[in-house]
Amino acid sequence: MKNKFITKTTLFALIMAVSACLPNSKKDKSVTCEEQFPAVEKWHLVIDEKNLSKFGPFPQSGYINAKGDTIIPLDTYRCLSDTFEYYGLIEEIQGDRKMYGIDKKGKKLFEAVPNGEGYACIENDGRIMIQKNGKFGYANHKGEIVIQPQYSCAESFYEGRARVSNQCQKSKDEHYMWESKNWIYIDKCGNKIPIQN
Repeated sequence: MKNKFITKTTLFALIMAVSACLPNSKKDKSVTCEEQFPAVEKWHLVIDEKNLSKFGPFPQSGYINAKGDTIIPLDTYRCLSDTFEYYGLIEEIQGDRKMYGIDKKGKKLFEAVPNGEGYACIENDGRIMIQKNGKFGYANHKGEIVIQPQYSCAESFYEGRARVSNQCQKSKDEHYMWESKNWIYIDKCGNKIPIQN
């Protein structure tokens, strides 16, 4: 009887150990937050320095493909990305003048966060900061929203983490920065990371 109990216990422990080593896509994704995207055709920015946009004091811009074919005609948008892979950053010059990430069909994927110089923040660590209704979140390299806009202030990702908070204020400098006594760190999937002292 005792040997049967030991055998069942040993067998159960062995099954648990093996199952812990098997790949689990949900577990792996939440731990690493890394994504692999297949290569897609890149479009390249074209700027016509000789002709200003009819919408403002900046040159006309658009995108061409690798063959040199015009994909997005000049002066459709104010184009902000040097290359357009999964999404491109543009300023909508005929509408609300906000900056968006758009897909190759022209669909708006997210509203991009501008930097202090009138351009959209760039992608860092596979994440770009986005905003909606005054809250900040993040999209991935494909333009998919992976962390919904939910924070009052946020910073760009660096080495797999970003600082975010819902208790913030702007510094009083000319080029303000976010200040908070309650920063938390999140990983690239939005999971809270404990701060080690």
